[in-house]
Amino acid sequence: LVARMRNARPKTIVIVTADHGEEFGDHGGRYHGTTVYDEQVRVPLVISAPGLLSPARVKAPVSLIDLLPTILTGLDIPLSPRLRGRDLGPLMVGQTEGRAPFAFAETDEQTLLAEGDDRLICLRRIGACQLYDLISDPQQQVSIANKQSAKVDAMRARLRTFTASHGRFETHGSSRWPPALRRGIAGDGEAAADVAPLLDDASVNIRRKAAEVLFDLARPDTAIYLRRALSRDEDVVVKRFAALALTRLGQGAPLTFDLLDSEERRWRRLAALALAEVDDDRGDEIIADWLGTTCPGEDSPRSVAVGFTRARAIVAAAGRLKSRRAVPTLVQCLADVRLRPFAARALAMIGDNRARGPLLKAWMNERYFDARVTLANALIALGAGREMRPGLLRFLGTPDPLPDGLLLASKLDILPLLGGPRPRDAVRLRRFARDGIAISVTVPDGDSSLGLRALVLARSDSEGGGTLRVGLSSSPVASGKLEPVPEATPELDPARTVTLAIEGDGKLHQVAATLPDLISDTVKPGDTATFIVYATQDITLEIFVVLPLADELPPPPPKPWAAASSAPAMAAP
Repeated sequence: LVARMRNARPKTIVIVTADHGEEFGDHGGRYHGTTVYDEQVRVPLVISAPGLLSPARVKAPVSLIDLLPTILTGLDIPLSPRLRGRDLGPLMVGQTEGRAPFAFAETDEQTLLAEGDDRLICLRRIGACQLYDLISDPQQQVSIANKQSAKVDAMRARLRTFTASHGRFETHGSSRWPPALRRGIAGDGEAAADVAPLLDDASVNIRRKAAEVLFDLARPDTAIYLRRALSRDEDVVVKRFAALALTRLGQGAPLTFDLLDSEERRWRRLAALALAEVDDDRGDEIIADWLGTTCPGEDSPRSVAVGFTRARAIVAAAGRLKSRRAVPTLVQCLADVRLRPFAARALAMIGDNRARGPLLKAWMNERYFDARVTLANALIALGAGREMRPGLLRFLGTPDPLPDGLLLASKLDILPLLGGPRPRDAVRLRRFARDGIAISVTVPDGDSSLGLRALVLARSDSEGGGTLRVGLSSSPVASGKLEPVPEATPELDPARTVTLAIEGDGKLHQVAATLPDLISDTVKPGDTATFIVYATQDITLEIFVVLPLADELPPPPPKPWAAASSAPAMAAP
């Protein structure tokens, strides 16, 4: 593509970048858009301009928003004062004078300030920050915030200044608010300390917005300001938000109960939410009704858009109240990809068996790794049993097996149905694995063309960890003659053996390995076979299964409107 373009226009400048990274368990999660650690937010930026730029590498962190001002400046197009980002031209030619380069990123829960090799990551609501040095800790596992408190304070101040600038040039709404309010509106919990004094502002609009933001942030250190506003302010909106915020903080305000009967739906709903969060169910019916517009059915379109943070709070409130009347609409929330895990937790808290069928269906079709775990735990909480076998069999066989899937199967007492030994043999396995033992298992039915997988749940108390070897014997072992206590260590065939490494941290780990083709050519799904399991002396083996590998779930069918469209896909500039 580049060669063809430059053949027609030799001076073409090529910029290669990406919109996000991807996490594979680096910090306990999957996918992207959930954290601001480097594996999710660090992307390539390659600028190729032969004849203008010599090959070089710039270490300074920059942002995607810097590309537009860089391109406009290169084309000699004046920059609008409302444009965010900066021209990267000086950095590209080796000039480092002026403001130090930095990068900013955020999610619903976190904010990031990157300066040089430092990464300051803060939780938005509570303001707790961690500092990582990529030179000594490239995987961002050990925070040095306690050792570098002065640097943390300085970076937090710069982060506050930057986030306060959000919306400064907007023409609708937020441009008229003071910086502290803009930070609070964006969800910065630390802004609450600066927002609270605005309850004494001369402008009633600022006082109202300050009270609303403090209700949303729900920070205990603002209670004294809220109490004063409730008793002194003459504006009814300020007093109502102050009462609701105090109730949400567990400090109560009689006005909140009056708002449950308000003629305005907004106040009824906020009062019900505040009460639900302190386990008062007087607004149960209102919460269930609100949930119906948050997750509407096909025949009841959403009337008013509800932001994700608020929607999550409503779902959590229904679960906290154990609201059975909310079960049908919580089931509808399972269709929302972002709300699905929260709806599943709420349904588990309520404990209504009506949810088992919809939860099982959602789980069997769940494509998101993390949500599979949440849905599975919700099903078990609701008393699900062997109906989970097909899902567990598939999700333990997929390229990225379900975390703690073996523990879930153990809770359901279905390990033999997933390729594990019978209970009596399982006891022998745990006892004699360090000596080497032959164990008979029946491999579940599945796609014979994909191969087989061995999964174990084991731990090692050794600092360096340990290993498990699983395979077939070099000589036939009669499954009907397995001794209660092995007389000798069975011999493993090296060509039909796989080794699994167990971390040495004393914790249980689920580890998987694809068995060699020589095994899957011999043992087919549905067969009963005898496997040799041999653990080093520092290994405690809890669970062992052999099951067929499985493909990931296929993509969903295209929407009718998408299938009918003949327009080509267009990349966003």
